[in-house]
Amino acid sequence: MFNIQKNIGQDIVSLQSRDIIGCFKSFSVKNNRLDLIYCFNDFDDTELSFPAKNVLSFGDDFVILKNENALTVCEENYSDCIFGLPVINQQGKRLGYLLDVELEENLKIQNLVLGDKKIASSEIDVINNKFILLKGKYKVKNRNIVNKSFDYLVKIQSEIPNTDNLPKINEDSSILQKPAMPEKRVAISPALLGKTITKDIYYNDKIIIKMGTVITQKVIELASLSGNIPAIISNSI
Repeated sequence: MFNIQKNIGQDIVSLQSRDIIGCFKSFSVKNNRLDLIYCFNDFDDTELSFPAKNVLSFGDDFVILKNENALTVCEENYSDCIFGLPVINQQGKRLGYLLDVELEENLKIQNLVLGDKKIASSEIDVINNKFILLKGKYKVKNRNIVNKSFDYLVKIQSEIPNTDNLPKINEDSSILQKPAMPEKRVAISPALLGKTITKDIYYNDKIIIKMGTVITQKVIELASLSGNIPAIISNSI
């Protein structure tokens, strides 16, 4: 079993071409199994995809690709990341936000990781690009589980970040009338700091974080207030 979050942003090395084909940007899930890997090639600004089964190893520092069979150029942007999505039950309660996914060696999802609890894949009803819905009559299991290996998790905000003195990143932060993200459990990853935004980030049809912006703590706070944590995770290198 392994966790996939650590691989986001890693370079993908092909054993076939002996070269880096891009950086791990996102992935898709089908039938509760890792399906496609999406990567960004910054040499020609293209987004590529390939079957997850073509991966030899998801390492601590690199993703190693066995071959480039079925490697295709994405005509549309499929980089939406499921990390940061709210996990809700059918009673309308939000149980938390997705911080990581535990996978079996056959790439099947074993658990969703919400920080202080895990949810077995058997409880998942649907995963889309807006939320993760659980099956009916769901009860939280393993309530006290805290995985100490989550070194990427710095803190979980217990209140709304202070908007005073937020940087003016292309647009004044005063356009944010209220937080789009709920008040609690916003994951902040130190791995984001220092990375560069590869795509304009929008709020209410206005650009609030420009492509090319270097991610700082204040940029993360602005993304959190505007509901764009998943966007900066999946659109940064």
